[in-house]
Amino acid sequence: MLVPRTIYFSLSTIHDYGMEGMHLTRKGNRADGKSIAVPLYQHQISMDATRVELQILYHATARWDVIARLPWERKVQSSTFTVMEQATTEQIASMARNIDIHHRDGATQGMSDATVLAGRHYPNLFRRGDRLMVSGGVSLPTGATVENPYILGAQGIEHSHIQFGSGTVDPIFESWYVVPIHRALSAAAFLSARWPLYENSRTFKAAPEATVSASAMQPIGDRVSVRAELMTYVQGYGYWNGVRDENMTGLLSTSAGLGASYRIGGVALSIDGRYPIAQRTLLPGDTFKRGTTIVLNVSGRAR
Repeated sequence: MLVPRTIYFSLSTIHDYGMEGMHLTRKGNRADGKSIAVPLYQHQISMDATRVELQILYHATARWDVIARLPWERKVQSSTFTVMEQATTEQIASMARNIDIHHRDGATQGMSDATVLAGRHYPNLFRRGDRLMVSGGVSLPTGATVENPYILGAQGIEHSHIQFGSGTVDPIFESWYVVPIHRALSAAAFLSARWPLYENSRTFKAAPEATVSASAMQPIGDRVSVRAELMTYVQGYGYWNGVRDENMTGLLSTSAGLGASYRIGGVALSIDGRYPIAQRTLLPGDTFKRGTTIVLNVSGRAR
């Protein structure tokens, strides 16, 4: 149980391995950047990402929390292409220039969007021992954004689709519900949603997204607990100046996960692994399907 007028911290490191996207195209680029038609070939893009997030929670009263989250991310992208039809050496070279303009290899890093939330607890809502927490707040535009990549790509100019934020202040809703099942076994449900409402200064309107999960937790002795989780992530479409972003947004993904926690005094150490069991992009394009995710976390009482 949380102690009123107390600060708690949580430091998470989230590693996403083997995210992949691909699409077919007949566009290449000459040495001067001008777009030309070429035989059919496929762009294949992969990415590994690391996110480090510090959460500070102030449990102001028995019923109210104030939460701040500060995230940092690093994304490493690599790309290649596969020729699907017979092509000349010059045409293959134009394909290589095209993928380098649109999806060049490299690593980028920086702050993502911070969030601030206020949360209210509802203990013993439906039965003794259960707890509902409902939080609402906003994201802050602390993450870097990019210029319209489709305009730059049409001009044969190198660009990036990778962004670290939405560039807007977006409303966020979260809800946790935990309920005892049998003896020490408990179950939990989680819902979070973020819904951007307007374009940023670069004419991009970020995609709405939501996560829903269900989990079961079982202590083993006084210090160890284990858990199993099923999670679904839904991402809608983003828009560039009112035109749907068909290459980098639009995903439905369901993952299964297992985790364990170990408590030392007032500090808890945990590790979780998640693997996608079903996923699809809403339209053909470069939207990254998720790979294996490993989450490391340390949390405890700050003072």
